[in-house]
Amino acid sequence: MGGEETAETTTKRCPDCAEEVRPEALKCRYCGYRFDLRISAVTPRRRTNLLGALRRGQSAPTPFDLLSEWGVQLEQGEIARFWVLAHISSEHGYLVVTDRRFMFFEPTRDRSYALVHQAPLSTVTDVQSPSATGRSLRLAGPGYDLTWKGLDRMSVQELCAHVRSASDLHSSSSRPT
Repeated sequence: MGGEETAETTTKRCPDCAEEVRPEALKCRYCGYRFDLRISAVTPRRRTNLLGALRRGQSAPTPFDLLSEWGVQLEQGEIARFWVLAHISSEHGYLVVTDRRFMFFEPTRDRSYALVHQAPLSTVTDVQSPSATGRSLRLAGPGYDLTWKGLDRMSVQELCAHVRSASDLHSSSSRPT
């Protein structure tokens, strides 16, 4: 019989919504809870998808949840350090910087986001804030030279410091003299 489960099929209970799901499920089909998460000390244990959270009045999904929805899995121990709204050219999106890489996501027609730029921080050869206002960030390395605009000054300063330390760049090599 198509679609029916046999008596031999076991289930596991979702810790977020208490629904029964198949034991091999990585994500609850009812609420979006992720069974396969590597939970860090700063990541809340409660997981929901955005729509489910709005319907039930729960908290919004974590950055880890959104990255998973957008097709990106963080590596073991990798933590998203910065998540900022920015734009390259005229396209707005999210710049996400972890302790290992940077990623830029642009909106898609289906109201999701697609990864359009990604590189390990170890490949960054130049990082700077090229604008007089201090509201842009430029990262350059082999095969890329990207400038994000529309950032706040504090984010730019913190991002520059983080990328310099993660890529072993000397602070003086990318600061104006």
